[in-house]
Amino acid sequence: MTLLRAAALGERAPGWRIASLSAPLAGFFLTQSVVNLLVLGMVGRLGAAALAAAGAASAVYGVALAMLFGLDAAVQARVSRSVGAGRRDRLGAILGEALAVGIPAGFVLALAVWAGAPPLLRLMLTNPAAANLGAAYARAAAPSLVFLAVTIPVNALWVGSARPALPFAVTLAQAPVQLLASLLLMSGAGPLPVLGLAGAGAGQSVATFAGLVFQMVLVLRPSGAPDVIRRRPTREGLAQTLALAWPISFQQVLLQCGYVASYAIVARLGVAATAIVNVLISITNLPVQLSVAAGVGAATLVGQSLGAGDASAARDWGWRASLMASVVIAPLGLLGVVAPHMLLAPFLQDPDVIAAALLPARLAGVTILITPVSLVLGFAIRGAGATRIAALIPFVSQWAVTLPATFVCALVFRWGLIGLVGVQLAVAIADAVVTILIWKGRAWAAPRALRPRA
Repeated sequence: MTLLRAAALGERAPGWRIASLSAPLAGFFLTQSVVNLLVLGMVGRLGAAALAAAGAASAVYGVALAMLFGLDAAVQARVSRSVGAGRRDRLGAILGEALAVGIPAGFVLALAVWAGAPPLLRLMLTNPAAANLGAAYARAAAPSLVFLAVTIPVNALWVGSARPALPFAVTLAQAPVQLLASLLLMSGAGPLPVLGLAGAGAGQSVATFAGLVFQMVLVLRPSGAPDVIRRRPTREGLAQTLALAWPISFQQVLLQCGYVASYAIVARLGVAATAIVNVLISITNLPVQLSVAAGVGAATLVGQSLGAGDASAARDWGWRASLMASVVIAPLGLLGVVAPHMLLAPFLQDPDVIAAALLPARLAGVTILITPVSLVLGFAIRGAGATRIAALIPFVSQWAVTLPATFVCALVFRWGLIGLVGVQLAVAIADAVVTILIWKGRAWAAPRALRPRA
């Protein structure tokens, strides 16, 4: 089946099913992306060094945050199984066991970022001023890891119990808190000092604490999981949580380490280039997250179809979801190709820096047009149970291809930003081709991939 044939199959009912599963998650991601872009606009007022510092510090922070992503997968898997078995009474125990793992981990990760970010940023960034700014930002954002160690498992509880509108609602409530806190702490107001870039990190910590409060109010309601505070974690539950969590955390940490290595390469091109890359990543993050939302919906429908023994229907869901995501995201990619200045101007102040960013932004726009296919089909492969294949593709793509090719093209051949973004475009095309070929085959539907996991 091809994407064109999928269009012919895209009746309203199937499209509605995909949209209804993906819409709350899309709203969740969209809200986060808009807030991040607005904060990035505030950071842009501080200059190119601040933008470069924020991007590098965010990459370092992302490595620590990735350690918590496995809890999301573990809680969602355990909750969905319990709900399917009619055991909603187990939700509090599952959440409590995840928090027993996550909260100590959050404190350790926060301390690691506080202590480790400054020396690591001095290695990544050749500009000492940018390195100091990044260290201040990372240290101010470090406490948020403790709060996220609670809210990430809670979000997974809502998603696993088919209530994705709740994390969306919490994110909507949290958004103005982050914007106001960042604005006041960055620029100073009344007794508050001017913290500059560190204020953006502190605003993130304030917002995640507010999110924790909102989430606990929901959890402690009768319809939530109020017995979480009464259930003592069991050894078996803790072991199961860890067994489900560590593979995803390990994979995500490797991916985030790849981003840190990418920033270290980009930093060799100068502060302006690092600032441009941070802006491009932030802008393209929105279509990426929308693709992820469609992919999560596709994964659910693919798994349901395979559970019913209908591999043909599962294949069709993958094509439909990837086509829908491509159509929805296409205007954003075309905007980057046709009007890059309009996207860059809110974040970059120096006319020379904007001029240097125009062609890379156009190439990034073309990349946006291609990536929905590989992202959505990658989640569909994961939903089919072929998690090793789904994990192997981005790992090989990043570590075996993207990083070496970026180093050679950007630094050895001295093609700079054009070489870097050109590599990203070439890899996006290759990823799309590989995932399409895999989805057209049968490996993802093999019985071994569908065996229940502990």
